[in-house]
Amino acid sequence: MKELSEGDIKVLIRANNARVELEDIIEFVEEMEGRKPEDRTFDARSVLLARLHSGNPDKALAIEFRMHALSRLTDENPPKGWTLPEQSDGAVPINKAMFAAAAVEPIIYEDGEVAFEKESFMNKVLELSDTDGSA
Repeated sequence: MKELSEGDIKVLIRANNARVELEDIIEFVEEMEGRKPEDRTFDARSVLLARLHSGNPDKALAIEFRMHALSRLTDENPPKGWTLPEQSDGAVPINKAMFAAAAVEPIIYEDGEVAFEKESFMNKVLELSDTDGSA
């Protein structure tokens, strides 16, 4: 595992300290919906986040990190019952509780990328969901 530089650690701390609300995540997702895959690149997301949060670059960074970590989690092994199959445009419909957890769960580095610790993340999803806790 690659050791994190002091700069990496500082950026991760800034991202984790930035206050992100479910509404911020939903706003970003709604802005990205309907875009062609080629219009959902890192550059396009960065421009959108800079526009949405021009006065708060740490929040923009945090949202990008959180969405990347969520994407890794759902791409690698989609949690059953919380996502739907990938659509023809490459989008994966995700339960709102997943977005709520992504807004608050700590971001970590794993294999050189931002991530969520899966067990902790899924426990937060259950906590924030509207279900009665039974499967």
